Amino acid sequence: MSRKATNISATELRKRIFDAMLENKYFNVSDEHRKLFSNDEGIFVRNEYLFDEEVGYWNSKEVRYTDLNLAFTKEFSGCLFQDLTSKIIKDIDIRFDGENPDCDSEYSGYAPLMGFHTLPNGLTFFGSTSGGDWEWPVLFIIYHSKKQLRAYVPRDGNLFNTSTMEAYGNQVDLTEQQRLRRPPEIESDIENYKRMHPDEDLSGVEYLENFDLNIDIDKIIADITSTIIVVEK
Repeated sequence: MSRKATNISATELRKRIFDAMLENKYFNVSDEHRKLFSNDEGIFVRNEYLFDEEVGYWNSKEVRYTDLNLAFTKEFSGCLFQDLTSKIIKDIDIRFDGENPDCDSEYSGYAPLMGFHTLPNGLTFFGSTSGGDWEWPVLFIIYHSKKQLRAYVPRDGNLFNTSTMEAYGNQVDLTEQQRLRRPPEIESDIENYKRMHPDEDLSGVEYLENFDLNIDIDKIIADITSTIIVVEK
């Protein structure tokens, strides 16, 4: 069943998400955050650990952001956006742990969809991932419908067990039927690894860390575009 999203800008979406954060006691929002992230423009200054090539090690540096949408993503990357509102909690129908929330990592396979984006069809969304140390992260997006913020977990191209509807890493022993619900390329990688390492224990999380799971960004975008229809305000 298709959904509907309001045609709004990334800045408008950021402000709506921030308003929801102000109403949620979990989110640690300072007075400085209130002054900046409720507005359209401003300069946000934060200290970040960056690699200093001159000295050859990581060092704390002051970074100034004029793009408040990017600053928001950097500042709140470790927040549990899957718990932002009761509707978002209900919308996220895939089970995964909240130990490692992330909306900013450049090293993630989901990086091209993290943070604020607007697709060619006009859909603006905020992308984030989460998962426990034993799990493969799952991507979800937050967008605005005509009435409220909503979330969606893309099915195609996203990585989770479609039989148990959980993040990979939660199932030590899968039935043959459940195994068939995994993408063919993953199943092939597993079988190849088992043949090359017949004496190795491939149960639990180790079972997943020994091969590369393939995130398909194009399929995720196509899934989002076909599922969420953009309408005017």
